Amino acid sequence: MRTFAAWLVLLFILLGDVAAAQKADRSAPPVLGPPPQLRLGTIQHLNLLNGLPVLLYEKHTVPLVQMNLVIRAGAVNDPEKKPGLASITAAMMTEGAGPRDALALSEAIDYLGAHLAVAAGYHTFAVSLNTPVARLDSALSLMADVVLRPAFPPAELERKRQERLTTLLQWRDEPGTLASVMFSRLVYGVHPYGIPSIGTEQSLRSFTPEDLRRFHIAYFGPNTAALVVVGDVTARTLMPRLEAVFAKWKPVRPVQMQLPPIAQVAGRHVVLIDKPGAPQSEIRIGCVGLPRRTDDYYNVIVMNTILGGSFTSRLNQNLREKHGYTYGAGSRFDFRPLAGPFLAGAAVQTAVTDSSLVEFFSELKGILEPVPQKDLDRARNYVALSFPGDFQTVGQIASQMEDLFIYDLPDDTFNRYIDRILGVSRDDVSRVAKKTLNPDAMVVVVVGDKAQIMQKIAGLNLGPLTIMSVDDVLGKAPSLGGSN
Repeated sequence: MRTFAAWLVLLFILLGDVAAAQKADRSAPPVLGPPPQLRLGTIQHLNLLNGLPVLLYEKHTVPLVQMNLVIRAGAVNDPEKKPGLASITAAMMTEGAGPRDALALSEAIDYLGAHLAVAAGYHTFAVSLNTPVARLDSALSLMADVVLRPAFPPAELERKRQERLTTLLQWRDEPGTLASVMFSRLVYGVHPYGIPSIGTEQSLRSFTPEDLRRFHIAYFGPNTAALVVVGDVTARTLMPRLEAVFAKWKPVRPVQMQLPPIAQVAGRHVVLIDKPGAPQSEIRIGCVGLPRRTDDYYNVIVMNTILGGSFTSRLNQNLREKHGYTYGAGSRFDFRPLAGPFLAGAAVQTAVTDSSLVEFFSELKGILEPVPQKDLDRARNYVALSFPGDFQTVGQIASQMEDLFIYDLPDDTFNRYIDRILGVSRDDVSRVAKKTLNPDAMVVVVVGDKAQIMQKIAGLNLGPLTIMSVDDVLGKAPSLGGSN
């Protein structure tokens, strides 16, 4: 009993000493250390006998494999009178392939505990497979069927057609979608970036299985693709498996598309899309931005983080925190192989639509001025600290590695990313802001109740004001029914 009491006294003494030694200095925030660096290991560059490049990153922490097959084709390859062909081709590739119909293929994938999907963007298709390594052979066989032998069954195409016609109908009641569709059209015109990749009613009704088959045959080949593999495999065990399923895949001669030139927005123009009774107004403001391969990529990332790329950005702090006009406001540069858009936007209360526009342009002008050092430090740290979080899973790593192929980037891009972000200076931010953002040459799109907001918007004298209806943006409402 006396021994226990002695130990208890000693414990209290020790705890008191530790508490005194660790007493926090609360007079100032703690000093942050440098952001941790991302250090990816070696990316192996391999090739199948038919020329298909394979980018392999071994990650043996979990028994999973992620495979992303990337094809250099997408919405920019849609024929002029058939917008949406790439998108619906991608959607149909998992609706039956090889010997299996849509239901049998889905059940086979589920049985393996795998996930297989196909998606098309503006410039790429991506066929992605995530599977337990123990089921890799069976899963890889299913992936090969989808890539090489999609069936494009007529009944499934008709179902997809009706789904997309329904989506076009639903868009009429979605102010955010209306604003985005009109914004892209005004910025890019007849360029594929200005046309919804889902397609139009006319094009959707015209698609046949043969259209999809011709598109697939024209663009899917080992010479237009790369396979990104991340997970619990080695080159020795992987390459024979890949050869077994892709050996007969032959090169193709893709059609070289002649795209319209992209011209920067000239002047400032306001389009108001009338949505009677809307309790909010959707705002989109922007112009043509920059391609991914710009030398100013890192400078622009930091500049936009200050302007509208984080919760503590100027746009969000102004419109949400200071004025309470919206639940969130922000901006972004959508980097693509060609110059993608710069876009700022928010959904704001109807009664303060004009006031919100004033604040948007106040911040767009303010970012042209030299930024305080504290703003720069906060933005650089935000980007640097969040970047490693994009490399936690095999799926995330594979998604990031796709960029190496799509944009022809060096392997050390990711390991040097944080240093390049931290190297952005105040002068860099001011220079790229002036280079990319001219508040007097931007498209302004507002979707809202014309009766409540038109006169106030006109009173701002932002530029010529055009009033449009939903029909002007999307055409007449599509009827649901069979193809023509």
